Amino acid sequence: MFNTIFVKPMGYILKWFCSIFGGSFPLAIFFFTLAINLVFMPLNIKQQKGNASQARMKNKMVKIKEKYYESDRNRYNDEMNKLYQESGTSTMMGCLLLFIRMPFFIAIYNVIRSPFTLMLGVNSTLVESAKAAFANIMNIADASTVTEHQLLNGLSKLTGSEFAPLHSAADGVNFTFFGINLTETPSFADGVSILWIIPLLSFLTSLLSAFVSSIMQKINNPGAPNTMGMMLMMPVFSLIIAFTVPGAVGLYWAFSNFISMIIMTAMQYLFAPSRTIAKLEAKEIRARRKVEEARMASFKQ
Repeated sequence: MFNTIFVKPMGYILKWFCSIFGGSFPLAIFFFTLAINLVFMPLNIKQQKGNASQARMKNKMVKIKEKYYESDRNRYNDEMNKLYQESGTSTMMGCLLLFIRMPFFIAIYNVIRSPFTLMLGVNSTLVESAKAAFANIMNIADASTVTEHQLLNGLSKLTGSEFAPLHSAADGVNFTFFGINLTETPSFADGVSILWIIPLLSFLTSLLSAFVSSIMQKINNPGAPNTMGMMLMMPVFSLIIAFTVPGAVGLYWAFSNFISMIIMTAMQYLFAPSRTIAKLEAKEIRARRKVEEARMASFKQ
C-alpha cells in the first residue's frame, strides 16, 4: 500500500528529474531533495518565527514556572499550553521538521532496491521473468532471492530480445556518483572501499549541520543549556545507517543535511528572533498609538 500510494509517485518524480539532468541519478536526488525542502519551507519559517515568539515570552514562562511548577504541576502545564496557544508556537515543530524527511528516506531506499518496478516503470511480470533467467545463468537455486539491484548490476548477462525493455529503461539512468555505484551498499566485510565516501559524507554533513545549529541556538537563546552532545548523536546515527543502506540513500541523507543547513542559515538571517521581536514590538506600539489617537479624538468630540 505504501509503495503504491507514496513510493511509486516518488520514483516517477525521481525519473522525471533524471530525464531533465541527462539521466544523472545523483543530480536527480539532489534536486528532488531541494524540492522537498522548498515545499516544506513554510514550516521552517513558522518554526523560526516560533523561536522569536518563545524568546519574547521567556519572562512570562519564568513567572509561570515560579508560581506553579512546584505547587501545582497541572496548573503549570495548563498555563504553559495557554501561553503557547496565545503565541501560536509549538514545541513539536522542531521534531516535525526532523522526522518529516523519514518517509522520503524510506521512499528512496525502496526505489533503489526496486528500480525497475518503482522508478523505471517496467512491468513486474517481466522483472520476475528476468530474475528467473538471471538465477539460472548465475546458478542461484532460489530465483526469489534475486533482487532488482542484482538484476540492474548484472543486466549485461541477459541478452534475450524479450529483455530489451529492461536494457532500454536502465540505459536512461546513470546510477553512479563520481564512479561510485549508488545501488551498492557500503560494507566493512569487503575492506576499505570507495563506497565508504558516502557514509562519511553523510556523517560530515550531519556533523556540520549540528555545529551550525548549536551556534544559532546560542545566538537565539544564550541562557539555554548546551545540547551539542545530544546533537552529535544524529551524525553518529547517520554514519551507522549509511553503512546498512544503498549508497543512493546515504547520498540523499548527505544532500538533505547540506540543504537543511543552508535553509537554516537563511532563516536565521531573514527571521532572526531579535529582528522579529523588534518588528512585533514596533507593530504593537503603532497599534496602541492608533487606539490612543482614536480615544483622544473621541474625547475631543
